[in-house]
Amino acid sequence: MLKFRKMHRDAAGPPLTSRNDDRLTRIGSFLSRTKLDELPQLWNVVRGEMSLVGPRPEDPQFVALYPTGFDAVLEARPGITGLSQLAFAKEDWILERPELDGSYVD
Repeated sequence: MLKFRKMHRDAAGPPLTSRNDDRLTRIGSFLSRTKLDELPQLWNVVRGEMSLVGPRPEDPQFVALYPTGFDAVLEARPGITGLSQLAFAKEDWILERPELDGSYVD
């Protein structure tokens, strides 16, 4: 899945980014906020590797937590946008809520 680089080359840390993540470059923050970092994935659609609508590819770390829970999702062609993008359009804001303690898994 192609994306623009949003973080500094030596960035390390959790696989998800929050709104004020210091790993983001200035341009990366803009790309993330406007969702323009998804544009290169149109090339994946043209090549037949992705569709416009479908489940988003998930990080292997999270799939490993629920190996059989992702079976149906992994059978479908991944998409640039899907239900999770609508439900979690402000994911960076959601992850910053104190009651979630920054936990995507929970």
